[in-house]
Order: sequence, then C-alpha cells, then structure tokens
Amino acid sequence: PVPLIFGFILIILWGLTGAKNRVLAENLGRVSALAVSPDSQRIAAGTSNGTIYLIAVKTGKVQLRIDSQAGAIEALSFAPDGTSLVSAGLSNEILLWHASNARLLRKLRNPRGKPVYSLAFSRKGQLFAGDASGMITVWDVSDGRLADKYSRHRGRVSDLVFSADGKTLASVSADKTLGLWAVF
Repeated sequence: PVPLIFGFILIILWGLTGAKNRVLAENLGRVSALAVSPDSQRIAAGTSNGTIYLIAVKTGKVQLRIDSQAGAIEALSFAPDGTSLVSAGLSNEILLWHASNARLLRKLRNPRGKPVYSLAFSRKGQLFAGDASGMITVWDVSDGRLADKYSRHRGRVSDLVFSADGKTLASVSADKTLGLWAVF
C-alpha cells in the first residue's frame, strides 16, 4: 500500500484497492507536504506551523520531530541515501536536516528571495528547488554552492520530478506549462 491521503488531522495509509489500511498518524496539525524515504520505511510530514514529523510506516509512530522555525512547510524531499531531508516553504530558506537526529546541516537561501514550493533530489545528490517566481535552482548540498538556474516558467513551480533513468527533470507551473529539462 503506497497511496497517502493527507490533510488537517490524519495521515491514512490506503491499499491500492481503495480499502483503508490504517491511520498512520493523528493530530499533527494541518499537513501541507509529504515525502517518502527511499527505503519506504519512513514518511516525513510537514505542517503549516513549520513542524516536520518523521513517522515509521510499520508502526505509525512519530520517530522524530523537527521544529524548523521557518514558517509553513510547502515541500519536503529525502536525499537519495535517506540520511538527510530537505524542507522549504513560505520563507526563502531551504533547510537540510539530518534525518536521524534533526540536526540542521545546511541553510540555503533562494537567490530571488521567493518562497520555495517544490524540491527534488537528482540521483547524483544535487538538489533542485522550484520557487514562486518560476525559477528552478540547482544546489550542490555538500558545499551549499548554487550550481545552476533554470528560468522558463512565468508562475510558481508547483512540482518537480525526475524520470526513472534520472536524465530528465519534469516541472509543472502555475502558468499552466510543463517543462522537461535534460539533466547531466
């Protein structure tokens, strides 16, 4: 069972047949972003008050709570190795956290000063972030260096996802466009 429903109070794990499997987490507040760890053992849930919860899929128990102090969480993504988690939202900060102890590893600032609404890691570990102005920034998280920028959208970048082979990044924007980017 993979599909997740999230909203105000509950995170519910549903089977692919549509049957409700179980309540995964309750009383977290308004959940505004989700990410599944690469090994599918944990779910990160970001809330509108800036709190991030790491939840064990098997037990439904909160394993870790991160108080980001950066406002509403709009996007979450696990690094490909699952050891770190990145969060972003209505502030212009992108925060990289250690996924085992909630230690802040790195703080990045969106160069345009706009909120960040989408995040995705490449297979190589580069972080891609889409913002409110339509720009996608590429970060080397190991040293915090801004590696590249893509700016074709005219509205907020709502989502980012990589192809299975990792060579293409797809972006979707509030300007009703879909971008396909060759990533090397």
